[in-house]
Amino acid sequence: MSDKPLILYIGEDEAYFKALESEFNKIASGGVKFQKIFESTEQKIQSLFLKVITLEPICILVDFSKLPQEYLHLARLISRTNSLHSVLTVGLLDNLTTPEIIAESLVTGMKLIHFKGPEVYDVVFDITKLILPEKSSEHGFATAALNEEWESGILCKIGFVESECVHFETDFPLEAGADLRLAHVWQEKKIIPSRQIQVTSVTEENLYYQFQYSVGAKFKFIDEIVPDEDSTEEDLEDRQKDRQELIRRSKKQFKAWIEDNQSSSQEKIAKVLVIDREYHFYQDQKRTDKYSYLIRCQPYLENSEISNELRRVAPQVIAVSMEEDEVPAPRSDFTFLERLMESVKALPRERWPFLVVFNTSLPSGALQKQLNYENVMSASNELSVEILLKMASIFEKKLLKQREITSKSNDSRVYLKKSNAASVGEILNPVTITKLSETDLSFKSEINFLPGTNLRFKKPIPMVIHVLPGKDKEYYGLIHCLGEAQKKELRKYVNSIFFRDHDAKVSSEADEFRKLNETKRLEKVEQEKKAQEEESEDNGEPVSSD
Repeated sequence: MSDKPLILYIGEDEAYFKALESEFNKIASGGVKFQKIFESTEQKIQSLFLKVITLEPICILVDFSKLPQEYLHLARLISRTNSLHSVLTVGLLDNLTTPEIIAESLVTGMKLIHFKGPEVYDVVFDITKLILPEKSSEHGFATAALNEEWESGILCKIGFVESECVHFETDFPLEAGADLRLAHVWQEKKIIPSRQIQVTSVTEENLYYQFQYSVGAKFKFIDEIVPDEDSTEEDLEDRQKDRQELIRRSKKQFKAWIEDNQSSSQEKIAKVLVIDREYHFYQDQKRTDKYSYLIRCQPYLENSEISNELRRVAPQVIAVSMEEDEVPAPRSDFTFLERLMESVKALPRERWPFLVVFNTSLPSGALQKQLNYENVMSASNELSVEILLKMASIFEKKLLKQREITSKSNDSRVYLKKSNAASVGEILNPVTITKLSETDLSFKSEINFLPGTNLRFKKPIPMVIHVLPGKDKEYYGLIHCLGEAQKKELRKYVNSIFFRDHDAKVSSEADEFRKLNETKRLEKVEQEKKAQEEESEDNGEPVSSD
């Protein structure tokens, strides 16, 4: 078996794959290997995940240009799997990709997004910079110095909205009480005119997507009033009254939107966490996101990951497939079950899940006694998707019944499908660009951006940058998510900076030349005047006082 690192392309574009392979070989001199895999049906595409795990690539390129929804689902599975978090993931689009798919590709957890085209330099440059830095070289493109403030956006996923609140998931650290600006579809539609929100809660529990934080926030509906120097108390009072009236109207419009969209709201109440190295749920099964239950699969959990995974998923059912002794550590064995139970019992009792243990010779009663946990069922056979789906259905009905009894209805809440354009939001922050080329840039910011953060810009050029660490509030970014038209636009913009500097220099020199000419002219006038005065004095003529 070759010990060369693998770059895996998942797609059917043979010409593009060959172009990538050729360009990488120029840089890496045969130091990496390449493989292409592709399927064209829903179940088979999901099953490609099993190949990904087996091949252990250092970089995965997922082509979304054909069957985008199926391959976006595969990308989400890759992003959610703990053992693949260190792998560089790259999404590929074509110039016919819709804006909705572009936005969704950015929030799947892919670390880079590139548009396919005849030139593959940018994607190869970025990947080399991140996974083969010793092979990376300077790009050679012109880099302009500037000092411009641009508005950046960190894309996030909105899970649900209520009459006055929004709930979203993000990797951007926030604190309760923080004020921020969130671009969202209701602002674009003028239903909620303001982007201003206030964070009310931040937690790392009960997450649906691959993000780290779950955030609750209140809409401000109308921008807060900022007094100016000429404002009187009477003026401010009138403006506040106007603002309150506008808030009332906006809340009314948003309530109507919630009522109109209530029928499309889909909450996945029952949640199943599966610990299974064989990934039975991905073996020629229906797409896991098409069940009415939330299903999350991990091959194993390190001791340090157990509590975190329980908080993230908050499952009602946990399924564990026990493994034979020859399976490399870490593995699911009785010691793992004991540690799992320790973490479970640390949770509030009402959140204790039902445990199903497959591939074990221990009967349910014996397992319950040894683990000192009543809600355990064992099975000697391999993990069964059918059994787990039946259990999820039972828990779903139970949870719905509990909700009816406690009258905790979510009639004022709309859960958004991940394919809904309203499910994508954008946390807005200003940054100051200091250097810019058509491939990378540098910027300053008082905000701490974690390495790997993707910042999206809409102006002056629509593009995304992958943030790499800098120092003293300075950052370096790789530019990606540029189509051919945007690439040309960026190139023109960089060139315009040079011409702008040149024109400013020429203009400055012209101003200096004009000033010098004016000074010389005035000096000459003064000299001529003085000469006339001296000549008049010599002739005994009176000197004019003008």
